[in-house]
Amino acid sequence: MLPLVYLSIKSDPSISDEQKQKEDEYKDYVDEHVQNVKRAWKKLSQNKKFKEYIKTVTDHEKLLYTFVDTLIENHDYTKYGIDEWEGYRKWYFPVDEQEKEDATRLQEMAWEHHYENNPHHWDCWYKHNNIDEMLLEYVIEMCCDWIAMSMKFGSNALDWYHSQKDIVLGEKQKIWVENILKANYSVD
Repeated sequence: MLPLVYLSIKSDPSISDEQKQKEDEYKDYVDEHVQNVKRAWKKLSQNKKFKEYIKTVTDHEKLLYTFVDTLIENHDYTKYGIDEWEGYRKWYFPVDEQEKEDATRLQEMAWEHHYENNPHHWDCWYKHNNIDEMLLEYVIEMCCDWIAMSMKFGSNALDWYHSQKDIVLGEKQKIWVENILKANYSVD
């Protein structure tokens, strides 16, 4: 997806060089995250333990892989859109502390838009009271998202998941997450 919001902002002659730099930094951050999600999926999809596990939970592995390939290819595309770009950029890559402070509501709106339009976030399912309906494909993408973040910050997505007290998943989804992340880290 072309980051049209980014291109529009960058071509605005009225913005400062410092803001242009922050726009670049945010775009690089999002681009890197998307690439890390793709790397995580590539590694996971070739993982023997993951493949064996998937065969135990679905009879349609080939279709599942095709669908996840599509999800991963389009991962976080909404971050490049008007509803999320400004709120996230100003919050995570502010020109100054005042810009960040002023962006609090924008960031909240960007996050709400993001999880409501990206069903790989458990929050999407929780908000609509259907945590038990989160599909395996989205759980896999969610795990790849977490693995990508662990790549960026030098951590372990399984350990991170275990430390989170606010994540609400259905029982089957919890089992999927545990098994997918254990396969990724080869934890028995």
